Amino acid sequence: MTDRSKPRPAVFLDRDGTINVDPGYLGDPAKLKLLPNAVEGMCRMRDMGFELVLVTNQSGIGRGYFTESDFHLVQSRLRELLEPAGVTFLDEFFCPFHIEAKLPEYRYVSEDRKPEPGMLLKAASRHGLATEFSFMIGNSETDVEAGQGAGCRTIRLCVPETETKADFIAADLLEAAQIIKVHR
Repeated sequence: MTDRSKPRPAVFLDRDGTINVDPGYLGDPAKLKLLPNAVEGMCRMRDMGFELVLVTNQSGIGRGYFTESDFHLVQSRLRELLEPAGVTFLDEFFCPFHIEAKLPEYRYVSEDRKPEPGMLLKAASRHGLATEFSFMIGNSETDVEAGQGAGCRTIRLCVPETETKADFIAADLLEAAQIIKVHR
C-alpha cells in the first residue's frame, strides 16, 4: 500500500522526440524506434524513486492522419519495447485535440493540449503526485511551458545553443537522469 502522506515525485515524459524518434505523426507501430539512451535514462529515473508518466500531444488523430486505435497500437509497441528493462508508466495521457483538426469531434481548444498543463495536473491529482518535486522532460518549448504551468522543474532535450526557458537542457534521457540525480 502506498503512503499518500509522503510527496510522490514523478517524471512527466513527452513521447515523440523524447523517448522515440519523431518521424512526424507516428501512427504505425512498425515505425516506432527508441532514441539512444532512452531506456537507460528511464531506468535510472525509476531507480531514483520517480514515477514515470507519459504526456503526449497527438494532433495527428484530430488531423485524420491516424486513428485513436492506431495510437493505442503504437503505445502497446512502446510498452513491449520497454518491458524487458522493467520500465513502465504509472499512467499515459494523450491529447488528440487541436483547433485546426480536420475531424470536427477533435476541433477545439483543450486544457490538456500542451503547452497547457492539463495532462500533468490530471495525473498529479489522480495519483497523488507532488509536482513541486517532479520534472517534465520534452523536446519542445510547449513541453517546457506545460511543465512550468504544473509547477515542475523542466528539462528540454536539445542542443546547448537552443534558446529555451527550461530549467535545464540535456542531450537525451540519460543525461536528463543525471541532471535529476543532482537536482532532486
